[in-house]
Amino acid sequence: MEEMLRMANGQQRSTKDAIDIINIKCHDLKHQIRALAKIEDADARSEYLQEVQRAVSIYDATYHTGCKALDYILREKSLMFDEYGVEFSCMVEGETVAFMSVPDIYALMGNALDNALECVKQEAEDERMISLQIRRNGDMVLLHLENRCSRKPEFRDGFPVTNKKDKTRHGFGVKSIRYIVEKYGGELFMDAKCGKFSLDILFSRPVI
Repeated sequence: MEEMLRMANGQQRSTKDAIDIINIKCHDLKHQIRALAKIEDADARSEYLQEVQRAVSIYDATYHTGCKALDYILREKSLMFDEYGVEFSCMVEGETVAFMSVPDIYALMGNALDNALECVKQEAEDERMISLQIRRNGDMVLLHLENRCSRKPEFRDGFPVTNKKDKTRHGFGVKSIRYIVEKYGGELFMDAKCGKFSLDILFSRPVI
């Protein structure tokens, strides 16, 4: 139970980090707007204005997947990805996971995306890429998450082993993902090859 609470606190810290990013960006924008007012050259003003517009474009990245829980998670994680220069792409049919509870959706996707971010943060800036697909294929729900991973992790019993020094207090993200997948009768596969780490989940569930 203490470990479950610790994991919940970890998700709260992730949300706090996203809020901190917003506050920092807003603070920077105030200074940028003041600087913009002092630029007299039209070309320089236009170029600077484009930079400001690019800086705020991340806040327009709203998601409408058909699942509000997924929309919230993707919105929050997009802020984190942008902060670390991660190229993120997703094609998600949110209604396909409607059979899951909201806490389980948040825990499953939160842990999966956090793990992907932790991995790509170790890559060169131009190699930080994450892609997500969630779609229906007949009566199957398919989830595929892929990220750049130039250093193959150690695997044990088909799952990656945490590289943190204190292994007794880490690695619960993967265990949580595995627990939730099994809870809904799904199958979980993880693999690392050709410089990429992939997570695949199959649910034999009809869309509700």
